Formats: sequence, C-alpha cells, structure tokens
Amino acid sequence: MINCNKIKKKLIFYIENEVSAEEKIQIEQHLAKCNECKILTDKLKESLNAINKEKNLDVNPYLSIRIIENINSVKRQKEESYENPLIRWVLQPAIFTLIAAIGIYIGILLGTFYKNNLNLTDSYTSVYWDDFSQEPIEVLLLSEE
Repeated sequence: MINCNKIKKKLIFYIENEVSAEEKIQIEQHLAKCNECKILTDKLKESLNAINKEKNLDVNPYLSIRIIENINSVKRQKEESYENPLIRWVLQPAIFTLIAAIGIYIGILLGTFYKNNLNLTDSYTSVYWDDFSQEPIEVLLLSEE
C-alpha cells in the first residue's frame, strides 16, 4: 500500500494518464480508501480543466483583418489631409509669410523702444565718432599749425 505523500506526488501524472498500469491501479485503490486524496484529486482535475479551457479560447478569425483595416484607414486620412492643394500651396506659404512679417514688426518695435529708452544724446555719440578730440598727441600731430 502506498502512503499519501507518494500519491500526492504522482496525482498530476495520474490525471494526465502518464503513469504505468501498476501505479494507476495502486493510486485508484488508495483513492477508494482515502477521502483526503480523493478530494485533492477532484480539485486538481477541476483546476487542470479550467486551465485547458483557457488555453483553447476561440479567436475571432476576422480580428486581424479589422485591425489592419483600421490602421490603413488612419493612414489614408493622414494622406488625404496632406494632399489638399489649398492647404499645401496657398495657406501654408501664407501662414509662414505672416509669421515672418509679425516677427520683423516685433523686432522693429523692440528696437525703437530700447533706442528711445536709452536717452542717448548727440554728445555721447559724437565722442565715438570723433576720437581725435580725446587724444591730444594726435591732435597735435595732425594740426596744420
């Protein structure tokens, strides 16, 4: 007679019919006498059946076709939006030109704003234009006297 520990180790093989004929007879005799092992065997059979059902799920044969068609329709929609000649040849250059003009206008406004706020007088700017008055040696050498 086989004890419960040896039976528990071989239960999965017994359920899947992977034991020898001798072992099968011994396990069946033990299961007829041992209620605990019988309950464990029933639970294992239920678990394995549930796993096998999950493995054999029916897949929709048209699923891949629907996915590919959805991808292609998205691609077509993108291509159609770029193929519109009004957008591509008229609106796009007009928008770029408008943005460039606005940028130039803002640059001019900023330049005049900072020029007006610096309050530079002609005396400050004339110093840079006439450096000879600042250098006495050059004035002495270049004078006509």
